[in-house]
Amino acid sequence: RYVGVASRGRLGNVWANAEQRDGHIWVGHSRGLARFRPDGFDWHYRLPGHEGPFQVWAMLFDRDGRLWLALDERVLALRPADATETDPAPALDAGDARAWTTRDDLVSRQPGIIRQTADGRILIASGVWTHAGSGLNEFDGRTLRSYTIDHGLSEDPIISVAEDVSGN
Repeated sequence: RYVGVASRGRLGNVWANAEQRDGHIWVGHSRGLARFRPDGFDWHYRLPGHEGPFQVWAMLFDRDGRLWLALDERVLALRPADATETDPAPALDAGDARAWTTRDDLVSRQPGIIRQTADGRILIASGVWTHAGSGLNEFDGRTLRSYTIDHGLSEDPIISVAEDVSGN
């Protein structure tokens, strides 16, 4: 379906988008994160403990409704709070929020791809435009694993992530 968004230049460069089950369209852009309701009204979100704009490189809603965000220096998984008329720019801090950085074995300081496999694993890849570390991470719900050329990848830069009909 086609969704028109009148951003009036507020979004900057759009790098990622995802549709929530309720029909809201989420847009990750060079100035942060916005959610557009089906009626066209938009909300802009801020990161807890972070002032100013932030870059969203990739995003995914997983089958449990968590929003995964690939940002500079980290990946976040959370259940976003709803914006209200009194707080039109709520912080993205939910009770079950998780964050990963290179200190947690995230292979790239600039992750650019997030996908979910048929069995529920989350795959996080560096993308091709980064020189900030490369490879693939796999999150099985408990453990974040890293894969690079040292683990058998033919190359570290990853263009895309796909799953075949056998789940490989």
